[in-house]
Amino acid sequence: MNTEDDNRIPQIAQHQESPRQPEDVPYSDQESQASTKDKESTSDELNQAAHKLEEIKRSMFERRVKKFDRVLQSKVVDLDQLRSLAWSGVPPHQAGYRCKTWKLLLDYLPNDQEILAETLSRKREEYTDMVEHYFGGISYDNQQDLFKKREMSPYEVKSIKQIRIDVYRTQPEVKLFSTQPIQIMMIRILFTWTMRHPASGYVQGINDLAAPLILVYLTEFLQNVNQDNIYEIAEKDIEEIIPDQLVKIEADVFWCLSKLIDDVQDNYTDMQPGVHKIINKMKKLIEQADPEVLKYLDSLDINFMDFAYRWVSCYLTREFDIYQIVRLWDTYLSEEDGFSQFHCYVVSALFLQFSKNLKEMSFQDALLYLQNLPTQSWQDDDLNILMAKSFEMKELYHNNNRLYQ
Repeated sequence: MNTEDDNRIPQIAQHQESPRQPEDVPYSDQESQASTKDKESTSDELNQAAHKLEEIKRSMFERRVKKFDRVLQSKVVDLDQLRSLAWSGVPPHQAGYRCKTWKLLLDYLPNDQEILAETLSRKREEYTDMVEHYFGGISYDNQQDLFKKREMSPYEVKSIKQIRIDVYRTQPEVKLFSTQPIQIMMIRILFTWTMRHPASGYVQGINDLAAPLILVYLTEFLQNVNQDNIYEIAEKDIEEIIPDQLVKIEADVFWCLSKLIDDVQDNYTDMQPGVHKIINKMKKLIEQADPEVLKYLDSLDINFMDFAYRWVSCYLTREFDIYQIVRLWDTYLSEEDGFSQFHCYVVSALFLQFSKNLKEMSFQDALLYLQNLPTQSWQDDDLNILMAKSFEMKELYHNNNRLYQ
């Protein structure tokens, strides 16, 4: 003890000697105990706060589910309400929600429930007739049998060759798309679309648009759903879907893909003027928001076509995994002209998300960075922030005529 403590001992002893009580422990021990109690208290408070936050999230989720139920089960679906709900993401726990929402927002299904079943049956039958015309029948057994029923013209041979190449490399990280039934389905969908659109023909990248539709619509007929992620579909899950159900999925994907491409036709015609228009507008948006990064890229002699062409033409399907793309498409389909207009704000906001990092990179590092964005670990919250920033840009610049010149 120090001198001050030594002087205090006799004085204390003159009053009364008593056993040491817990409060008489040295100051350093008191401080340690208090610190431990504070930490325990803080930890308890944080746990309580986290638990409360989870309760709030769960309550909000349940309310959203009830709203979706109410809207989707209405006799006449209010499409404005549905767009408003789906903009922030469709609840993923029930396959039927997203399947029906996408089909409604793509104007494939009528919003009047009374004529829905008849319309769906007619469209599926119409697609089946087209497939029988081009392929002589529908089977999911062998790719080699697809074109044995008739001779093909040189144009058809050229188209099917490119389609097959693209189908084989669609979503290579997702085993589902390497299964024979799904590859046969994609080949038929893309070839049938090509034959119905001879002016543009097949263009690389259309396969990327078909993949999210196939993934989502498959879930409607799954026998065993992965509760952690309903879009993690194994090969055995596909085998359990009967051929008649696969035909329905295939028809639904075909018509929804056709509607989607109709809205962005300029992206898939000769010279792809729609893609160039979006990239030019993207550069102008970035010039408004961060002119310094644009100057820096110019100084490095990096052309936007070197990275943004893929972002725009493939709708970010190479920049995000397919599960993230499904979430993005909820918003795209909820926006008016989501794929033709809102997409431009999304790719611009995505670029600006990483613009600070670019300003310190060399030519090679910057180009590789832009071609391989670090988005693999992104969660729904990151995507929601991206959508919010994209919407903010739209509100700021959408009516700026100079961006459209």
